[in-house]
Amino acid sequence: MTLSVCSLTDTRSTWDIAADLLSFLRCGLQYRYSRPGKPRPSHSSQQFSGQFLQQVLEDALLHSHSTAGPSFPWPDERLCELLDHVERRLAARGVRCHSAIGRHYTRLRAAAAVNELGPFLFPFLCHARLQVRSSRRTAEPVTHGGSDNQPSWELTATIHAVARLQLRDPAVMSHGLVKLLHQQLPAVPADTVEILVDFQGNRRPDSSSCRRPFEDVTQQQIQACSSLYSPRTPHPVIAGLVCYLSELVPSRRQFLALRKALMQRAGDPCIPAADSQDARILRTWKPGSANEVPPLLSLAFRLQRTLSIIPITSAGQQAALQHFDSTVQRIRLCRSRELLTGRIVSAWERNAANAAVCRACDARTWCPEHTPAQQPELPGIRLP
Repeated sequence: MTLSVCSLTDTRSTWDIAADLLSFLRCGLQYRYSRPGKPRPSHSSQQFSGQFLQQVLEDALLHSHSTAGPSFPWPDERLCELLDHVERRLAARGVRCHSAIGRHYTRLRAAAAVNELGPFLFPFLCHARLQVRSSRRTAEPVTHGGSDNQPSWELTATIHAVARLQLRDPAVMSHGLVKLLHQQLPAVPADTVEILVDFQGNRRPDSSSCRRPFEDVTQQQIQACSSLYSPRTPHPVIAGLVCYLSELVPSRRQFLALRKALMQRAGDPCIPAADSQDARILRTWKPGSANEVPPLLSLAFRLQRTLSIIPITSAGQQAALQHFDSTVQRIRLCRSRELLTGRIVSAWERNAANAAVCRACDARTWCPEHTPAQQPELPGIRLP
């Protein structure tokens, strides 16, 4: 009698760049309550917006690459049919947006992403939603013990899309994406190249802000993802293209912040010129109601704010991987402190420097990083 032999089970811990490492860098305590062992709550507007935009773009890409796919811009009936289909698919998984305003803006941004960003980007996309991974080794063991002290672990990431371009091809030399790469990259090779595309539902980071280091994690994410993806392709990966989809249809808060930046920072490349039509719209718009959608600025300016090129270098890849190696060690250290002390809040790193991160956190009511002025107040009750 012959018995089959079961293969060895890989017990290495797996760390996802976006779901684990970037989440921890934004706020360790929020990561502890939302990520390990359980998904984010289904009522999260951020979760709905991110998944909705990503799936709409994936479905639109499949339709555009098919022989029967509609040309841009899509008719309203076809676009609404796609948006409704994706929303029903998310609702079947329990992912909904309970904010009527948030849902409205998300649908507007998804429609703009298909009809305005699609012609700019879709002709060059060759892959969508790729899972990449690589084995890593721990440089130094965690000194506090714990069950997660393996010498090796696995780093994973999800690449939203990959674009393949022949930058010296006369047929595409006049295309906007090719022009953007030639303008922002110091040296462009003549052969076929690839760029990694990352879709983000949030607004473009303010170039004048000088806050804590989590603001440059997007660049580190692109550099690390390129290092994981490069062995899978024969073409050089020269850059990352980050698409801040919120900039296609800015909310009222974003519109007013852009107006304030126009008054304070002349000459900023992401701020319209003072004598432009966009600047006049920013200065003169007066909302008629609290829920009124601001007027759209020119497509050229909105694409300028939506698209960000990140050059990929060997030094940047190594620095990003080392940074994420140290982040894994910090997460393990926090877990070990929690096991030793039995306390969560004191064991995990906290960060209340970014108001947007705190607004999306269910732990803000008891987080010690929140000052009384930031804590929610009951009507008629003033906190000490």
